Amino acid sequence: MADQQMDEQARRQLHHDILGRLNGLMLCTAAIESVTDRAEQLEFLEDIERLCDKLENLMARLEAMEAAAS
Repeated sequence: MADQQMDEQARRQLHHDILGRLNGLMLCTAAIESVTDRAEQLEFLEDIERLCDKLENLMARLEAMEAAAS
């Protein structure tokens, strides 16, 4: 039972982390449209790249967690 609660808590945390990264991605893509300075645009693009890398990792963890649960 305790393992099930820990698994559920880990799954919820993972979902929270994924949603947080998606929110960051949406904010960066919205902000990049309003920035005219190339250096700032490049910073946002680098942030977007980092967020995508993190999302890829988080999604792989979620898939592994769901596969282990079934």
